Formats: sequence, structure tokens, C-alpha cells
Amino acid sequence: MNKNKSFIFFLLLTLLLLPFAQVSIRFFRMPVYLPELSLLFAAASFFIYGRRQSIRIRYPKKIYLIGAGLILGGSIVSLFANGITVQELGAFKSWIVFPLVFSFLLFQIGEDPRERYRMLGAWFLGVAFTSLISLLPFFSFLATYDGRLRFFYPSPNHLAMFIVPGILIGIFFCMRTLFAEETNGKKEKKRGMLFAQLLVVGLMSLALVQTASLGGRISALTGMAALVFFLCLPRRMIRRSLFPLLSAGAILCVALTVTVDWRGLASGEVRSSLGSRVMIWNTSLLLISEHPIAGIGMRNFQDAYLGAQPQFPSYMEWAVPHPHNIFFAFWLFTGLVGLVGFLALSCGLLRDLFRGIMRHSSKESACRSINALFLSLFLAFLVFGVVDTPYFKNDLALSFWALVALATIPCGTKKSATVRG
Repeated sequence: MNKNKSFIFFLLLTLLLLPFAQVSIRFFRMPVYLPELSLLFAAASFFIYGRRQSIRIRYPKKIYLIGAGLILGGSIVSLFANGITVQELGAFKSWIVFPLVFSFLLFQIGEDPRERYRMLGAWFLGVAFTSLISLLPFFSFLATYDGRLRFFYPSPNHLAMFIVPGILIGIFFCMRTLFAEETNGKKEKKRGMLFAQLLVVGLMSLALVQTASLGGRISALTGMAALVFFLCLPRRMIRRSLFPLLSAGAILCVALTVTVDWRGLASGEVRSSLGSRVMIWNTSLLLISEHPIAGIGMRNFQDAYLGAQPQFPSYMEWAVPHPHNIFFAFWLFTGLVGLVGFLALSCGLLRDLFRGIMRHSSKESACRSINALFLSLFLAFLVFGVVDTPYFKNDLALSFWALVALATIPCGTKKSATVRG
């Protein structure tokens, strides 16, 4: 456990400030956003205290270091290959450098589960604050022309991507309170806490529904199902049912792929959200074929997308800063090297979280419950990532690397981490 109170405070503050990730202060014409400013104080506190107290630096497993290194290296290659501009440097700072620093610092909090719960609590409060404020009638004018809730975010989908992790963390806290109530004599206090948590989660879910984001709803439901499945079912039942569930999911995906009229969607004949996505994906695939190694850079998709329009039917959406798919986004924004790093990181995380769940038989086990939460969060991220880009935005990039750091902290064992002086 890291006993540096100021360091812990600034990490908590960073998570609380995620709703204000677009508010900046300029230093020498370079914007520094509020969570980044808090991160700078956290880094200074960590290294100053570390030098005085000879704190040992912790490192995660090699697969995570390799994945993060490839994402960083791919971003640098793409940056140089596509031209270094102020906008590209700003994106590199806010989407790669500061999130990686955040992840590194969060990993240093140590193996005390109480610190992880505090970080999750701060993350939950930040999302809850945003959700509850967005539902106030005073902010009803911050909606799209068709009535979808977006609050002060660029789009309703962005707001949905920010809310989904908060809902899952809230459900996790509700389940912890419910399990604790069974063994704790203070039932009235626990009931009151459970009611308050359920109320907040319900209002957050209402805000998600108001965004009318189908990807947000599906990813939230996927995360909820995964959380209940991995947390509540016995290990034997999980083993027996996992293969049939994966097989059924694969069959469903194949059936949808075969039955959907992809040609009609790509031609623009079918006017729908999916049709617009298919047109964006087709353009993304063309751009990938033209720039397979270095990608196009993190701020160049809009121009490249519009430049490719003569090769496709008339677009249904013209203002498209992202390819609406997390895998296409990593390939185009960080190049092939960055995509490989993201895939390596994802595979390592899925493997280790599943193993962490299966090592513990009791649903009350703190290690099993925390692994179940992080696995549900990451699955929700991947599901949302099929139809959108839940990473390349200031708050979402910080949230992703917070998830990676908190999920990779060893639970009950020191074998998963390397400690170096």
C-alpha cells in the first residue's frame, strides 16, 4: 500500500475530474486539461515522496508492458509518418502520454483492495455526478435536434460511453452491499446504503436510455450479464456453460452477418444508423488498405474520410472524426504496431481476469468479485467498440487506462508483478 496521502489524493481527484476532461488551462499555448493537471501533481508527489522514502516502483506483467509500449511506439511512428502538427501533438499528449502516465501511477497504489475500491468509488462518483446533472430540466436544451440527451458532450454516444462504466461499477457496489448485509448485523444502515446505490444506478441508467444509444444499451446489458455470470455462478457451472454460450454467440454473429443486407447498407439505400456505420467502415477499410503500416494519424480521419467520398455513394454523415470501430481506430490512428499492441493488451487482460475469477470458488471472495467487475467492464468496452470508438477522447482514454491499471494490480499474490528498486 502506498502511504503517500497527497499522491492518492491527486489520483482520486483525477478520476473525479473526468467529467471536466474538456476544460483546459493553457501553458505556452498548449492546453492542459483539468485531469491532466491533477495527474501532473500526482506524478510530482509520487517521485518526490519516492526519493525521500525509497519507494520501490512496481511493474505489471510483460504482456502489458509490451502492449503499452507497442501502442506508444505505433503512435510515435504514425505521428512522424503523417506530419507533426499542433493538433497531432495535442492528441498524442491527451490520448496516449497522459493516459499511460495515469495507468503507471495507478498501478503504484499497491495490492491493498481498499485503495482499489476508493479509486472505483471516485470513478463512480464522477460518472454519477455527470449523469444526475444531465437529467436536470435546466439542461434540457443540451440535447440533439431529435431529443437525444448529450449534455455538454459532443454527441449522445460520447455521453453513453462515459456512463456505461459507472453503471457497472454501481451495480458492483450494490452487490457488495447486498452480500455484506447477509453477514453484518447492521441491516438498517446497509439497507439505506443499498437503496441509495440502487437509486443512483437507476438514474444513471435513465440517462443512458435518454441518450438513445443502442451500442450503449447493448454494452451495458452485456457487462451486467457478465458481472452476474462470473460473480454469482459456481466455477463448475461457468466452465460447463462458457463454451455453449460462446458457440451460441458465434452462431448469432454469423447469422446476423449472413442475413444483413450489407450491399444495400453500403449503397445508402437503407437510411439507418447501421447503414451510416457500414459506409464509415467501408471508408475506413479503404484508408487502411492505403495506409496499412503507419495509419493516417490521430486527427486526420475527418479529412481522409471526406477525401475518399468520390469512391463511395453519398455519405449519410459528413462530420465523422472517428471510424466508429475501436479496432479500425487503433489501426488508423496508431498504425499496425499500435493495433498489435492493443490486441496483445486485450488478450492478456481477458486471459488474466478469467483466470483470476476461476482461481476463487466463493462468490464472496474479494479477488473473484474484483476480477469479475473488471472483466465485465472490459467486455462492455469491447462490445461498444464494435460500433463506436470508446477510446480516442480525453476522458475515455483516461478511463481505459484506469481500467487496465486497476485490473492488472495483483490480487492476493505478488507473482503477477515485478518490483524493482
